[in-house]
Amino acid sequence: MRAARRSGRRRAPALALLALAAAGVGCMDGYPTEDVPRRAAAQMSQQERLDGLNALGRAPHLAQRWRYALGAGCALQLELGDGGRRERRALALQGAEIRTRVDGASGWHEVTLRPAQPLRPSTAGAAGAMAEAEAEADADARHTVLATPKWTDAVQAHGLLTHLEHGCGAAGAPRPPAGAPGDTSAPQGGADAGAGRSG
Repeated sequence: MRAARRSGRRRAPALALLALAAAGVGCMDGYPTEDVPRRAAAQMSQQERLDGLNALGRAPHLAQRWRYALGAGCALQLELGDGGRRERRALALQGAEIRTRVDGASGWHEVTLRPAQPLRPSTAGAAGAMAEAEAEADADARHTVLATPKWTDAVQAHGLLTHLEHGCGAAGAPRPPAGAPGDTSAPQGGADAGAGRSG
């Protein structure tokens, strides 16, 4: 009987250690296994943020290739490649609403963007009016700018896009035309709004 007790006492620490190791491995489920980016999106330049988005967009686990660029007027240029078919979009980034959601059908994580204002087409005439009407309707839509099976990719893309959008309002970044929504160059009213005017 004593031998059985001693044997049980010797096994108890080993079993406890084994149970702890199994619990530790189980707790890692769902956490990223790759390294975290070295710099926070808030500390990156606009180009580094775009590079980060493009790295996420070409990940091998994605169904399609996503490419990003920043155009005039802080327009997010998005190119989505699916084999031989390519889709291109330009979305006004400044003031845009950026969200992350899970697609109910696929279970994939999507980063979406809804522009605060449409991009204004530069064409004139009937074609310009039609393009402007399409741009207005497009501004009300929420656009998927990344779809990924990895939650960590979606969170990282959301952060990069958020700081890319904030960078649009930073000094030296593209600004909206004078008088357009989002233009901050005009006085905003208040006690000092009339200072400097001569009457």
